[in-house]
Amino acid sequence: MDALLNEDDERLQINILPHLCIITGDTATFSLKATTNQSLVAYQTEFAFNNLATPLALPNGDGNPINIFNINSGQLIGNPGEFYNILTTNNSKKLKVSWMNDVLNQTNLINGVSILQFDISANQNVCDISQLLSTNGEIATQLYGLTGKLNNVNLVLERVDIQSRSASNFEKSEININPNPFKDELNFTFSNEKEQKIAIVLYNSLGQELNKVEKTFPIGINSYTFSNLSKLPKGQIHYRMIKDNKSTSGTVIHD
Repeated sequence: MDALLNEDDERLQINILPHLCIITGDTATFSLKATTNQSLVAYQTEFAFNNLATPLALPNGDGNPINIFNINSGQLIGNPGEFYNILTTNNSKKLKVSWMNDVLNQTNLINGVSILQFDISANQNVCDISQLLSTNGEIATQLYGLTGKLNNVNLVLERVDIQSRSASNFEKSEININPNPFKDELNFTFSNEKEQKIAIVLYNSLGQELNKVEKTFPIGINSYTFSNLSKLPKGQIHYRMIKDNKSTSGTVIHD
């Protein structure tokens, strides 16, 4: 089906929620949820990924930090005419979407409904999807009811869950981190089945390294404390822990 006409460029804003890091090789599901005291029969949107000044130099990829697949209409039901298109140009992926219920059945959005869902696999650690994503493309984000465009719609893009985990990664539940939020010190506690070298890296949402330890820890319960962290930027601080050729990552808050 043809993409819906913009009518004008009054774009609905999409809020992007913070999420835990997606480690290289893992796959996660993202959902676009719409909430309003109105009913939906059609919508359109466009996401552009990796609008970076310097594209990634990946050995086996197109320069993009993610792959996009399993695109579907979330919780919308009926017999829709739908159009999903992924364009890859100049190291950027563009996901263009238009959706319309062919028999104009309405979906009430008062309790919040997922209107778009897709999976991404990470070619590098992705700790802040908003750093890679733009919604200012050719197609304005708009929702439509029977009488025209819907206004006052709360649109949220959120990570739903990790769908698959690479064999090279381990669960973050295997470590304990405190305090969180932290001010000047941050402690990592973990167990080792054998003596081995472990690296723990702290970095910002742009992937810039802030602090790092890499040392050999003995078998059993181990602990490491980062000190003198008061000068780190406030807000979200991301971490990655690597042991036994496996890794996990997540987010803590610097208060």
